[in-house]
This record gives sequence, structure tokens and C-alpha cells, in this order.
Amino acid sequence: MADVEKRLSYIPSAATLGDAHDHESDDLKKPLDSEFVDSKYEEDSWFAWLVVLAGCIQAMITLGASRSHGVYQEYYVINEFSNSSTASISWIGSVQNTMLNLCGVFVGILSQIYDARIMCAIGSLCMGLSFILASFSTQIWQLVLTQGMLYGSAASFPYILGVTVPLQWIRKRRGLALAVVYMGSG
Repeated sequence: MADVEKRLSYIPSAATLGDAHDHESDDLKKPLDSEFVDSKYEEDSWFAWLVVLAGCIQAMITLGASRSHGVYQEYYVINEFSNSSTASISWIGSVQNTMLNLCGVFVGILSQIYDARIMCAIGSLCMGLSFILASFSTQIWQLVLTQGMLYGSAASFPYILGVTVPLQWIRKRRGLALAVVYMGSG
């Protein structure tokens, strides 16, 4: 929490902005996160580009399974739920993609409080757990809960953090870094 309070203390107040009528204050020239770069790592170092590569792999895994729902749907229609309508089976993928994007708001809030590595690990474990639980599902509503809601909400942790964290490590070529991360999404 101290880190969040420290970050908020650098946001200029209305009084500071009011005093800077014709000239800019030195506080306004500083980027908000300039003092939060860990001094052990150089900006734009090889380690920073490894973080970008990790973000690419996270996007590949989370969105790969999410965007390939058509393969799952075809299997469910042909083998598992041949008596069910395609529309009812498509709810699984719809809920999954909705949860992936909707939970991103909460992931952003939680990332200000908790360490990104721990959040990615928890999300990854829950993603695996969701597919294990989905393998025991015998009805469509169970797949909506496991493969839809649980996987979608769990995948938002590594996906959202995999897109936002690399940009904190790269200063000069942020556009290229973001392109490499999104390259993993297909």
C-alpha cells in the first residue's frame, strides 16, 4: 500500500497546478513513474526485452485457448452434446471472452496492490484448474461455469499483466514492444 500512496503523492494537486500560471513547475515535468524504475535494471536492457517476450507468450497462451473455441465447439457438437443446439454450446466461448475482458478492470486494480508475478501464477493455476474441471463436465452449464467463467476470469490475469507490465520496462521503443506482445495474440 505504501507504494500506491507514494505514487499518488506525485500527482500534482490543484494548488500546484494553480501556482503554475505562466511557468511549468519542476514537478510537472517529471514523469509519474520516474522514481519507481528499479535501479538494478537498466531501461531497455536485454532483461526488459525478455519481459516483452514473456508478455508475448502470455498473450499466446491465454488468447490462443480463448480464440480457438471453435475447435472445442465442433468437438462438443459432434461428440459430446449432439442433441443440443449450436447456439447453446456457443455460450461457452461467449462467456469466456466476456469474462476475459470484463475481469481486466479488476486485474488492473489488483495490480496496484499485489505483485504481478504472484497474480500471473495464480491466474495460470486457475486456468489449468478450469480445464481439469471442464473435463469432468457432463452438461453444457457446467462447461459455461468451468471453461467459460473460470477460464475467462483466470486468463485475464496473465493477459492483462502481460500487456501492461512490459511497457513499464521499455522506454525508447514502446511501440515495438507492444507490437511484439500483441504478436502473440495471433
